[in-house]
Amino acid sequence: MTSSGFFGVRCGPADSAVRWRRRGVAAMLTAWLAGACATTEPGQSAQWGALIGGIVGGATGAMIHEDDRATGALVGAAAGALIGGATGYFIGKYREQQLAARSAVEQEHFRRTGERPGGPLVDIENVALPTTAVEPGRPFDVTTQFAAYGPGTLPPTVEYILRRGDQALFRKSVKAQHDGRVAATQEIAFPGDAPPGPYELEVVADNNGSKAKLTRSLVLRAVPDADEIRAIPDEDEIRRRPQGRP
Repeated sequence: MTSSGFFGVRCGPADSAVRWRRRGVAAMLTAWLAGACATTEPGQSAQWGALIGGIVGGATGAMIHEDDRATGALVGAAAGALIGGATGYFIGKYREQQLAARSAVEQEHFRRTGERPGGPLVDIENVALPTTAVEPGRPFDVTTQFAAYGPGTLPPTVEYILRRGDQALFRKSVKAQHDGRVAATQEIAFPGDAPPGPYELEVVADNNGSKAKLTRSLVLRAVPDADEIRAIPDEDEIRRRPQGRP
């Protein structure tokens, strides 16, 4: 007699152990995929992440859906490509420093407003970029200063959203380690093939349901291709040219 297991796979007593071992390998492959995509080096595009994701996802899907390997491979490849492609933007390095304890921030709020906080509050006090013009493939830091305070406060969740027009290109949420006033730095990089032009970076902080948002504008500069770079003469070549020749 057979019984229905996870993922719609029918397992009998004789082959259940083998099937579970395969699922374990599939789970490890999926975990590796998530880690590999999250640590993409600067300059590697979302397409590279999608390629890796498609290969690993296809193998994982075929292992899980043993009764229909073709369908499993297609489903796994599509899911893996989606995961890999979506993570091509972020470098993933995050760090933070607590600047003031929650009690000190609550005292500041009382002096400013004359009232004690009645519940969890969060303020985004600043979002700083090292420059408003960035290059594809070159990482840059986004430093956010926020304050989370009031009764029921938890270390907030900080979400980074990159938009081009009305389209949200990617999102990343980070759970902060501290409450009070905090300076958090997230390193970001555009893929090497990202189109140049204006973008908006939106930072949202959520303190147990209380939210704040701040947006900064930036421009992705176009990078000359290899032929254009080779066409630019260096100083030695200019000195070797006959006088009067451009």
